Amino acid sequence: MLGVATSVTNWARGASQHDRLRVSNSNIADFLHPDVNIVHIRRPQLRLPEDRLRKHIADHPSYHSKLKINVADPEEAVATRLLDTQTFEDSTLRRLLLNDICEVVNQCGRHLGYDELSVKLEVVRRTSCPKWHADSVGMRCLCTYVGQGTWFVENRHVQRSWSWQQGDLVAAVEDVDDSSAQQSGPGDLLLLKGHKWEDNYGMGAVHKSPDILPGDLDCARLLLTVDDTPSSPHGSNCGCAGHS
Repeated sequence: MLGVATSVTNWARGASQHDRLRVSNSNIADFLHPDVNIVHIRRPQLRLPEDRLRKHIADHPSYHSKLKINVADPEEAVATRLLDTQTFEDSTLRRLLLNDICEVVNQCGRHLGYDELSVKLEVVRRTSCPKWHADSVGMRCLCTYVGQGTWFVENRHVQRSWSWQQGDLVAAVEDVDDSSAQQSGPGDLLLLKGHKWEDNYGMGAVHKSPDILPGDLDCARLLLTVDDTPSSPHGSNCGCAGHS
């Protein structure tokens, strides 16, 4: 429970600053700027072979792996636990993914000041988060290696409602101007500032998953998620099922 004083402070801050928050397309370090709650880094230079990625999804449609990683030395953990050779038989694909995941972890740690991050790689075969929402995390970085990318929208195109629930003022997404939504592309980095980032409650980055037909492996995604860990000051939790 946040309490009345904290809840009112969050509401007042959200009311005055909400529409100022914007999307940056420059660099990861912009995430630290108080007027930025989304960083979208396009990476057209990242060319992972789609045919090899699709074969991996077909061979391992239920693949899901998650672990905490030390930012200073991620390679061994990623190589042995996230991309084990029994699951990733394709050595070329495994090497390309290993190099990129380690680079993403290093960049997030270096620019944002994390010593440890939670890293998840999974095959997504359904529309996991169909509603516009913001997550109860500090930082979440998403990269779709194959398949449709995540949808996101600037705060100025979002309307939120606030209501008292169990002694707290709780923010929820009321409406979104869908015509203003943007979508990340394959290989792009999408960094989302959540409700648990300091002084950001009620202004978390609003996003949702792309539509996927259940059971259609041709539309499945291979998704990398990098979060601040639950032991960090910000915590970790998706907000799709609940409030924004």
